[in-house]
Amino acid sequence: MARLHVNEGPSVPQGVYKLKFERISSRDNDEPVAKSTDSGPKVYFDLTVVEGDHAGETVPASTDLDGGLRGYCLLFSGSPPKSRNLVEIEQQIKAADKVVEMAVNDSGWCRGPMVPKGTYMAKFMRFTKRDGDRPVVADAEFQGKPYKKAFWTFEVAVGDYAGTQVPASCPYAVNQKGAGLEISSKSNMYSWLTACGVDFSALPEFEDSANVLPELEAVMQKKGRLVILQVGDNGWVASGAGSVVEAPAGMAPTKKEEISGDDKLGDLFVLMRKIAEKEKLGEMFDQSGVMTDAGKKFAKERVGPICDQHGVPRKFKDMNAPQVQVIIDELNKQFDPSGEQAFMGSDDGDDVPF
Repeated sequence: MARLHVNEGPSVPQGVYKLKFERISSRDNDEPVAKSTDSGPKVYFDLTVVEGDHAGETVPASTDLDGGLRGYCLLFSGSPPKSRNLVEIEQQIKAADKVVEMAVNDSGWCRGPMVPKGTYMAKFMRFTKRDGDRPVVADAEFQGKPYKKAFWTFEVAVGDYAGTQVPASCPYAVNQKGAGLEISSKSNMYSWLTACGVDFSALPEFEDSANVLPELEAVMQKKGRLVILQVGDNGWVASGAGSVVEAPAGMAPTKKEEISGDDKLGDLFVLMRKIAEKEKLGEMFDQSGVMTDAGKKFAKERVGPICDQHGVPRKFKDMNAPQVQVIIDELNKQFDPSGEQAFMGSDDGDDVPF
């Protein structure tokens, strides 16, 4: 027997509030964990309103483990994650005890870290909608007519909002043409792909003619090209072919020789995952972001010799950015003999000696 209750809707109405991080709400045996979703592993949060009529009430939020989490950590602690361990990330954010002004949508959920309207230098991260680890095309509808859509995620590369994710979407413009495929050169998708480094004369064969996103994603991640984004009022990339364009030569961020390796460690860990996936070495990190035994073995057997050869410390926390880049370059040579980078993405750091 059960009673039927009426859901009165979210307790905190749509609007802008001053919020404080409370805790990671996705947990297993009281330990914070990521939860599997159609778009990849997500971390869920509880935020608390600190002033006004709704002071003390809870606002839920969620973000991607492999990207958005960094933006939340930057926003609520003032620095990127110092670890991949969700327990330590939760402690880092809570210790900062910062109050942040953020928007709440009409469902009562926090809209998450978003950049204000403007122009930003960024890089492509991945296609957002996924089936497991594979990007997929989304079904959409406009004025009662169905169509296909691709969802993108970019990451701001420089400035005060560096590390913050920017979502985007455009119509999926690849169609079957006889025995092959075609894409209109006037489509947003074509323009954005070109800006991100896709050379249409040198594309690989596609496994699934109805979904070319996995191969395109791999190409753009390898290129790691900087682009200029036009972001609208809602924190999304504006519509239009000119909203994503290649950054002009000479606009790349200045490299500092002695900066922390935290940011580059993310690229290294994503590369490790890609190598492990291709060579079937097992998961490099568990759901909490802690390096697995397979990950430690990889670090010891594959990363350790590179460290010894180039005089790089064998503890991730002791590496600076150029030293992490040395490891990335050497692993890329092993993974892709052509010398082209196997993968350059973004992730969060770790502190595992090997």
